[in-house]
Amino acid sequence: MRERLKNPEIAGTRTGYVIRFTCPACMNENIIISKIPRDHFKERRDASCRYCRKRSTVLTPAMIARTDTGTVPVGRPEPSS
Repeated sequence: MRERLKNPEIAGTRTGYVIRFTCPACMNENIIISKIPRDHFKERRDASCRYCRKRSTVLTPAMIARTDTGTVPVGRPEPSS
């Protein structure tokens, strides 16, 4: 069986019901329009660039904040060395 290739994960920004992202291959800005509110709150979605057709996984701002927190719990200061 062929191994599935992972798409690169890129950050997207929300403006209304539109998700904007920049293609890492051709550096063009693309948009995803959410047709229903439930789609707007998804944490990640697969998308393709409309110019070069390169596929990537777009992370929404909620998912980006969740992955950047690291191992330090919220509300606790980092231990000083």
